[in-house]
Amino acid sequence: MDVRGSLLALLTLGDCHGAQLAAEIAARTGESVNAGQVQKTLLRLQREGLVASRPRDASGRIPFRLTEAGRAEAAVWLDTPAIDGGRLAIAASMPGVDRAALLAAQRAALDVCFAALPAPQGLAAPPRRGRPPATPLAPA
Repeated sequence: MDVRGSLLALLTLGDCHGAQLAAEIAARTGESVNAGQVQKTLLRLQREGLVASRPRDASGRIPFRLTEAGRAEAAVWLDTPAIDGGRLAIAASMPGVDRAALLAAQRAALDVCFAALPAPQGLAAPPRRGRPPATPLAPA
């Protein structure tokens, strides 16, 4: 799961605090993300100039917003195919996304990856598990 890219992508939808972002990632991908990891990543993105914090809201949480540089990086992340189910789930869940084009780009990226793999060699039979097969009874 690319937490950094996921946070940037989700912040294109509007200001959010860390707990909201972690909940969105879980809702959109089915993968839970540690709240501490989200906070650390948001602070790193802030140091990099990709997000900025807002004053604490009524609940005492600090919302974050994208900077122009962050918005540009989020656009690149959303448009770049990757072999990452979480990334695909986030990108496909964004409003206005052309899912057919997104899947076509993902398929093309997978084709490139598969083309780079060495040709498959014969595989050894997997070890048998459980009881050995029953031997047929000899006719009496």
